[in-house]
This record gives sequence, structure tokens and C-alpha cells, in this order.
Amino acid sequence: MVALGFWFILLAFWAGYRWWRSELFTDDLLHKAMMLSAPAGIVAVELGWIVTEVGRQPWVIQGVLKTSEGVSQNLAGNDALLTLVGFAFVYLALLTLFVYVVVRIIRSGPPAVADAVPDDTGGTPAGEVTVDD
Repeated sequence: MVALGFWFILLAFWAGYRWWRSELFTDDLLHKAMMLSAPAGIVAVELGWIVTEVGRQPWVIQGVLKTSEGVSQNLAGNDALLTLVGFAFVYLALLTLFVYVVVRIIRSGPPAVADAVPDDTGGTPAGEVTVDD
């Protein structure tokens, strides 16, 4: 998780440097690194969750608090099941939305080069016509 965070920071500095040099849209290696790093954000979130949850259990075991004492007496089984089903539903909805958006972006294809790369004069991209009122 931490290593992925540093990787994202490195990518941000790399992209900032290429932007500063006006080469952001022409660096194929940067584009490939960012595309391959896209799923790493999800992996980092899941790894962070695992570290958080695994980190809780040893304190319950190592003489600080017994596992039997860590159980909530006010939580019924149905309440825990409802919470689990709720979380599963929310994560399933988020996954469905994520897949829908990614598939839609992929199907639309890349933008035209004239739309993506501004010209050096700071004006409108090559081939684009503007209408003044």
C-alpha cells in the first residue's frame, strides 16, 4: 500500500515535469505507466483495508483483551448479517458502476489528436474553428 502510494507520487512528479516541458501528450512511456497503474489504486485501497483489519486482531489476542471479551453483547446476529449484506450491496453497486464507466470510455476510443494536443501558440487546437459573437 505504501509502495503504491510512493509510485503514484512518482507518477505525479513525472507527469508534472513532462507538463512543465510541454511534452505531456507525447511521452508514450508515461502514458503506458499510467495505464498499467490504473488498477493499482484499487489494490492499494484493498491492501490498506487488510492491514487495518489484521492489525486489530493481535491486540485482542496478546493479553490485552481476550477475543471473548471483544464481542459486542448488544449486536444481534441479524444486525451483523444486515450490515454485511449492506456492505456487499454497496461494493457490488460501485463495482458495477466502475465497470460501466470504464467500458463506456474504452468503447468511445481515444480523442482525436487535434482535440487532445493544443498548438504551441496557446490558441485553439489545430483544426478547431472558433466563432466570435
